[in-house]
Amino acid sequence: MINNSNCWLKDNCNKIDCNKPNCVKLVKLDYLFNEAGLELNMRKNTDLFLTTELDRKSFETLAKVKNNIVEFVNNGNNLYIYSKNVGNGKSAWAIKLLQSYIYSIWPSSKLECRALWIHVPQFLLALKDNISEKSDYIAHIKKNILDCDLVIFDELGEKTATQFETEHLLSYINTRLSMGKSCFYTSNIAPNELEAVIGERLASRVIGLSNIIEFKGKDMRKASMQLKNNV
Repeated sequence: MINNSNCWLKDNCNKIDCNKPNCVKLVKLDYLFNEAGLELNMRKNTDLFLTTELDRKSFETLAKVKNNIVEFVNNGNNLYIYSKNVGNGKSAWAIKLLQSYIYSIWPSSKLECRALWIHVPQFLLALKDNISEKSDYIAHIKKNILDCDLVIFDELGEKTATQFETEHLLSYINTRLSMGKSCFYTSNIAPNELEAVIGERLASRVIGLSNIIEFKGKDMRKASMQLKNNV
């Protein structure tokens, strides 16, 4: 059980409950993040910094979404965050938005699945393997994907999907959108090229009903590593 001695939250809270045997905030957040599928290193509320003026508008738009995340999700709004370049903030922003949602709703939330983080390539591989050997991961996704408030589909189109896999994705996404539930997507594929990768029907639903956010900056992870190597 998570307790104060191994608390991953301690750097992101006011520490009011640190002297108590159990911290309700930690217990509830830990449950909600576990249900969402976010690993420990993806739970801490870290700051994101603009590194190029090319992405200022995207940062400002996503900051507004983050600051009104509960209303944005409750209204069934959707996001498609993409860039031709890797490592420039797409997934980091998606994680930030999911964190913000969970941090916003935990006080009033029951212990239930309120959001899901789905790394699409991993999900498609697990879906295929689930045919021969049942997967707890797939069972959890199937149980909650239609009922939870928010689903983030990370790296959509990264792996070329079979017709079987595409139909499953289409079914889940189409049903969620028809129910007015939020879907956020990250991808390296431009909206006008998505159809060739995931098919016309799925691309039409994803792009047609999403707010489109583009990142134009370069790979900042690579740039950071090069900088460290030069020091």
